[in-house]
Amino acid sequence: MKKVLLVFIVLAMVASASASTYWIGGASGTWESTANWRLSDGTTPVAPSSGENTKMGDGTRSDYTASPVISLASAADSAKLYVYEGTLNLNSGANLVTSGGYSYVGYNNGAAGNGIAVVNINSGAILSIMESGADLRISSDDGDGTVNLNGGTLNVADKIYMGYDNAFAARLNIYSGTATIGRLYMHRNNWVGDGSNNGVTNIEGGTLIITDSSGLGETALGEYLAGYRDSGNIIGYDGAGSVEMVWEEGTGMILTAVPEPMTLSLLGLGGLALLRRRRA
Repeated sequence: MKKVLLVFIVLAMVASASASTYWIGGASGTWESTANWRLSDGTTPVAPSSGENTKMGDGTRSDYTASPVISLASAADSAKLYVYEGTLNLNSGANLVTSGGYSYVGYNNGAAGNGIAVVNINSGAILSIMESGADLRISSDDGDGTVNLNGGTLNVADKIYMGYDNAFAARLNIYSGTATIGRLYMHRNNWVGDGSNNGVTNIEGGTLIITDSSGLGETALGEYLAGYRDSGNIIGYDGAGSVEMVWEEGTGMILTAVPEPMTLSLLGLGGLALLRRRRA
C-alpha cells in the first residue's frame, strides 16, 4: 500500500512539473485575468504560476491565439516562460519571476505568426530568470525574438543566448534601465564574435552588466566581448555610437554606450526644438 501511494505521489509531482498554462484570451488582454488562460487539459481556467510553464502563441494547440498582445502590471510567477510569438508588455508594477530554468522569446512551433515575438520591459517593471543555471533564449527554432529594455530591469542568473540554434534574428535593445546577466552568447554554436550570426545586442541609454558567471576574469571576458563588439554583434546607438566596457571587481563587466558626435548633435537639436515648442 505504501509503495502504491509513493508511486502515486511521484506521478502527481511529475504531472504537476510538466503542466502548462497557455493563452486563449484573444488578440489582447491582461495577464492577471484568469479567464485568459487554460491549463494544458484545455478546460481549466487558471492564472500562470510557478507550478506551470506559461505559453503564448502555442501553435501546437488547436485553440491557441496567434500573436497575442499581453500586458502585465503586477507581481507574477511562472515556471518556464515561452513567448513563442506575440508581444508581452511588462508595465510599471510588473515583477515576473520564473523558476523553471530556460525561457524562450521567439520560437516557431507552427503558429500563424511564425514565431515572431517581442518582450517589452518598461519603466518600473522587472523580469527575473534567476534559477541556478537558468538562461534566456532570444530567437530559437526559426523564430525571431526581440527584448526591449525601456527603463525596466532584466535579471538573468546565467546565460542569454542571442539565437539559440538557428540563424534567425535575435535582438536585445537596452534603451534605458539595467540588464544584469551571467554570460552573453550571440549563438549557442558560435561562441566567438565573428559576425556569422544575426544576434545583436544594442545598447543606448541603459546599462548591461555581465557578472561573469563562467569565471573568465577581466582579461578573458574583455577579449571575448570585444570580439562581439568588433564583429558588430554588440553595438551602441544602433551602430551610431561606441560601446565602452569597464571591469568592476565584485560586479563584473559593465557595458555602456556613448553616442558619436553627430548623434549628440542631433540629440541636442531635438532637445532644443522640444524646448522651443514648450516655450511657444
